[in-house]
Amino acid sequence: MHFLNPNYHVILIHYPLGVFMLGLTIEIFSFLWKNSSIRLAARWMILLGGLATLPAATSGIYALSDVGSNLTPRAEHMLRMHVWLQSIATLLATLTAVFALAASDGWRRRFHLVALGIFAACGGLMVLGAWYAGESVYTQGVAVRLAPGTDAADTKPAVAVDLKDKITFYTGEPTQIHMIAAGAVFALAMASLGLSIRKITADYPDAIHLPLVPETLSLSEPAETIPLVGQEPHHASPTPHFAPHGELPEEPFVPAGRFWLIASLLALLTAAGGYWIWANDGDTWAFHSFWNDVMANKSGLKFDRAAVHVWVGISLIVLPLVLAALSRWAPRQKSALGVFAALLVLAIAAQVLLGILLTFDGMNGPLYRFAPPDKDSASVAPAQDGLTFSRSSV
Repeated sequence: MHFLNPNYHVILIHYPLGVFMLGLTIEIFSFLWKNSSIRLAARWMILLGGLATLPAATSGIYALSDVGSNLTPRAEHMLRMHVWLQSIATLLATLTAVFALAASDGWRRRFHLVALGIFAACGGLMVLGAWYAGESVYTQGVAVRLAPGTDAADTKPAVAVDLKDKITFYTGEPTQIHMIAAGAVFALAMASLGLSIRKITADYPDAIHLPLVPETLSLSEPAETIPLVGQEPHHASPTPHFAPHGELPEEPFVPAGRFWLIASLLALLTAAGGYWIWANDGDTWAFHSFWNDVMANKSGLKFDRAAVHVWVGISLIVLPLVLAALSRWAPRQKSALGVFAALLVLAIAAQVLLGILLTFDGMNGPLYRFAPPDKDSASVAPAQDGLTFSRSSV
């Protein structure tokens, strides 16, 4: 038992739901206050709420493994619907938030209604997915359990005596913290990517928004010249020539590099947390033991899940550093940004997939799908706290 039961997911889900839905509501009814600064706050709430869905989703991976295996078919159906609806909403909200952050002012205006429609659809999916989760708890008893040796009248667990147990009692399982930190890394990386693209799009303001005035004639040039023999008199053209008036505004400051550095630092701390989980389980901090246990590929497979998980985690530390350098010294290198951004997105997707496989299917098995269940055993996989969960429900 822990101080927070059953996990942090029940807390984290309220931030994207509350902030995102409030900002979306204000923006939808913005026709009531077109010139009010509250719209700026609403758009920031939509952006932050959309990105906050990532750590909420990664905490949900742990929560799903923490619910146990004694589920009714109705409860499994509800959880399956919850996972699908919230996963789709998270993906759409994140990608649309990154587009809104990265796009130039002109493109943001052109696609305002489209983006607002996508955000509204995401809000509907979130509400529907939350309904399935709530119904699974209140009608099917999912994730509801009492402390050992207590009754319904006394459910307050006793605090452990051991120092390590005391820490985990208040912080929760280290694996859970590791997953939430990974989701925060993903959110920061996507925000940083949007800012890096914004550094490029901000340099190209739309021509239709530049103040235009007729270019006046220079006083040193005569309006009419004396014609040569056989030529018609030449007059200055009365058609005005339009040109930008005054100097262009200064390039806006976009702190993409700083966000990349923060994302890399958080990824490093997340990796250190993963190493601490392994060391705590194995009661040793020796790196050679870690290498032999995780990286030596004892499973006999061509690619071991745990080893690939480590290497992808290292790439999520290095890639933000590379992108931070590009943002600082080569902010307009579109091709380089595109290549490393694509690698970053692939690394995030791979890490999410590997995290799901490691949580529900163990260290051994294919890298892209669940291992086929044994004919002589039930289709279940070990999960956190000794609990199990049917892979068919994921």
